[in-house]
Amino acid sequence: MMGNKQKIIELINELFDIQVNETNINYSLSIVGIDSLDFVVLIGKIEKEFNIDYEIVDLEKMKTIADIVNSVNKEVCEVK
Repeated sequence: MMGNKQKIIELINELFDIQVNETNINYSLSIVGIDSLDFVVLIGKIEKEFNIDYEIVDLEKMKTIADIVNSVNKEVCEVK
């Protein structure tokens, strides 16, 4: 069974051809090559994949891939 972190990393790798790993997971999204439009596309895919719905205020807090993973984990736990 694949964890949320791995699913998100695979989504990023597939969508943007960016190799995410433990070294760059804490880098800012812009440094790893995810611009604002890419971010919107990624969040849309994540919302669909995990059946969650983010508020704008939640999105403003996501500065790194690790932030996205933590947010998904939090949302998925709250839904259960």
